[in-house]
Amino acid sequence: MSELDDFLALASDLADAAGEAIRPHFRQPIAVTDKPDLSPVTVADRAAEAAMRRLIIARFPQHGIIGEEYGPERADAEFVWVLDPIDGTKSFISGVPLFGTLIALARQGRPILGIIDQPISRERWIGATGRPTTFNGSTVRCRPCPALAAATVRRGRAWAGRGGRQAGAVRRRLLRLRPARSGIHRSGHRSQP
Repeated sequence: MSELDDFLALASDLADAAGEAIRPHFRQPIAVTDKPDLSPVTVADRAAEAAMRRLIIARFPQHGIIGEEYGPERADAEFVWVLDPIDGTKSFISGVPLFGTLIALARQGRPILGIIDQPISRERWIGATGRPTTFNGSTVRCRPCPALAAATVRRGRAWAGRGGRQAGAVRRRLLRLRPARSGIHRSGHRSQP
């Protein structure tokens, strides 16, 4: 087993632990407080990150951690885990299962693996340097597409008016690719021009 395999095994354990901490709180009465940036946080966010931190410290105490809820710890380490226990807390507190746990590991500032885990639907995407991306253990492949004009592009809310010039430039390029009868699809919205 390689070092990367060890890291991937831990990353999957982190996602499992976060899901176990999150699921009991989903669609249950839960207190919501605001962080200094006015974004919401719940006991589920904090419990999930605390569970992940415990596992990292137990297996790789020399690794750093940058977390959404508890901040940085050894952020200058060679290996640093980046954790967002509930990306989409507003969806979570609203009972909408459109949120996920984000986990990444960087080596000397360069990402080497990442996980997107949806703890309610139990869907998991894993990507790692030099490895195929997987979805629930199966290799991800693009669907056959005879021409670029027949392609579908999915995007989230982050592209809607945020991200400055770079996001705007990417959106303009995508719009040039879009045929008139199609659209750039945004989750939860109809096609947008």
